[in-house]
Amino acid sequence: MLAITHYNASDWENLLISKAKSNLEMKNYLITAISNNGNLEFVLNLIASLTLHGYKKFLIICLDIELYENLIKYGFVNHIVLVPPSWIPYTPTSKATSWQTKDYQFLTQTKTHIVYRLLVHGFTILLTDVDLVWLSPHILKYIDFVAPKRDFIYAVDDQVDVNTGFYVVRPTSGGKKIFEAIIERQRTDHDNDQFVANRVFRAKKDLLNNSCPLDKLLFTNGEVYHRNKLNQDLNIPALVFHANYLIGFEQKKKVLMDEDSFISYGAIGTAS
Repeated sequence: MLAITHYNASDWENLLISKAKSNLEMKNYLITAISNNGNLEFVLNLIASLTLHGYKKFLIICLDIELYENLIKYGFVNHIVLVPPSWIPYTPTSKATSWQTKDYQFLTQTKTHIVYRLLVHGFTILLTDVDLVWLSPHILKYIDFVAPKRDFIYAVDDQVDVNTGFYVVRPTSGGKKIFEAIIERQRTDHDNDQFVANRVFRAKKDLLNNSCPLDKLLFTNGEVYHRNKLNQDLNIPALVFHANYLIGFEQKKKVLMDEDSFISYGAIGTAS
C-alpha cells in the first residue's frame, strides 16, 4: 500500500469504497458518520456507543488528516478513511465550529455530497451524526422491519421536519433524487444541511412520497429526551439519543454526561 503522503484522490476513493464494502452491517447497511477533528471526542463517544451495543461494522469518513491520524492512534484503522477531495465542493475546517457560522454550515453541507457519492456506488447508507448516542443493539433490525422498501427513513426534528442527523437512504432512483435536489439547492442556499433539506422538501413534497419518518420517542432528540424528559415520564426507552437542541461543545458534553451517555472509550478498549 502506498504511504498516505503519496495518496491521490483516486487512491482515497478506491480505499473508501473498499472500506465501505468491508463494513456493511447485516450485509447491507453502511453505518457511517462524517466528521472533522474538532469533534474527535464526540466521534469516540459515538464509536463507544456502537461498540457497546454490538455494532462491529461502521465507517467514519474523516474530513481532515488530523482526525484520520487520531483515530488510527485509537486502533480504528479498519473503520476510517479520509474523504476524497473530489467528493466535496470545498475544504471544511478541522477545528470545532459554532452553530450557524459559515464554517458550521459548510461542514454540514459536506455530508450531503458524500452521502450522494456513496449512493452512486450502490450503498444503503445509515448516516448518524457524531453527537448521537446509540442505545440499542436492535436499531437496524427495527428499521429493516418497519420500512424495508422505503427510499428514505428519517428521524423527525420537530413535528414534521426531517432531522438530517439520523437517516437511512437507499440507492434507488428516489433516494438519489432526494440528494440531487438538496445538492442543487446548496449551490445558492448556503445554510446548514438540515435547513436546506427541509426547504427542498417543502417545495417538492413528492420527493418524500416513498419515505418513512421514525418514531420521535424511539429516535429521540435533545428537546424530547433531555429537556422534556418524555421518555422517562412515559417509561419508553429510546433507541438513539441525538444531543441536538444543545448549543456548543461543552453543553452537549455536559448533557451527555448527565444522561450517562458520554462514554470513556478507554474503558472498553479499541476496535479491530
